[in-house]
Amino acid sequence: MEKQFVPKEIQHQVATWGPYLWQSELLPSIIEEISKRAATVRGVEKQNSSHKLAAIMTDEWTFKDNDREWVQEVLTPWVITYLKSFIEYSGGKFEPFDWDIRELWVNYQKANDFNPLHNHTGLLSFVLYLDVPEEIPQEYYQWNNRGPKPGSIVFRYGEEKDMLSPMRFYIPKAGDIFIFPSWLEHMVIPFKTPNIERVSVSGNIYVRDK
Repeated sequence: MEKQFVPKEIQHQVATWGPYLWQSELLPSIIEEISKRAATVRGVEKQNSSHKLAAIMTDEWTFKDNDREWVQEVLTPWVITYLKSFIEYSGGKFEPFDWDIRELWVNYQKANDFNPLHNHTGLLSFVLYLDVPEEIPQEYYQWNNRGPKPGSIVFRYGEEKDMLSPMRFYIPKAGDIFIFPSWLEHMVIPFKTPNIERVSVSGNIYVRDK
């Protein structure tokens, strides 16, 4: 091809739309404190959440009310930043409103545990990661087969069509938080490494009743 027909650089813009999926990172001090509070409900039968959740897991526990309220307070800067970011993205003006975390639970995921495609209730939902053993990302990056990779969290929106990518895949690390509309479908792919566990916390955010 003649030189005059070969561009040095192609400037471009990409128009994307759909659910506002947002990723950030929490302070190590917050991760440490939530981990301590989660440990106080693990094994307490009245806090057992396994029978109420979609996951194929047996080690899921609801936080105590005072701990849920503490997590709400400490996550407020992240939730407000998410809301402001979405309003800026959508071209509106941010109007503060009262909200509550009404459900909060911890998941201790082991080998072959998984969470099928599902959604949540409320306005927004989130998942944050307290501990991610190094073996899980190693599995993820060494996986060469087709389909979702081990240990990934997958978000799905839209139909399978040509030139459309309806899924987003992430391999989380400790400290990560994802905030998203509660109706957004998502799933957790199992990992295979034995004798390790990944610890995550999930919750649902509701507009406070007036």
